[in-house]
Amino acid sequence: MTDERIDVGALTRCDARFARDCYHWFFFAQPDKPERALNADPDAPIWRPWAPDLRGEPIESGQHVAEENPAALTGALLRFLSPA
Repeated sequence: MTDERIDVGALTRCDARFARDCYHWFFFAQPDKPERALNADPDAPIWRPWAPDLRGEPIESGQHVAEENPAALTGALLRFLSPA
């Protein structure tokens, strides 16, 4: 996870639109939710409607993948974008 800080002022101004557009703030603020989401089985049936052809691979990097491991990112993107 990234080191993001919640803007308390934004939460005091929270309305229905903010809650709809920024739901992930509340979802990932719950204990264990981020880890379960990030470590979820990508082949789980819940993902199939949105990602029927899920492919990918981990890239050794921190938050800024393009700057920290450009060769691995380029290779992964070329494999991902090439016809299967």
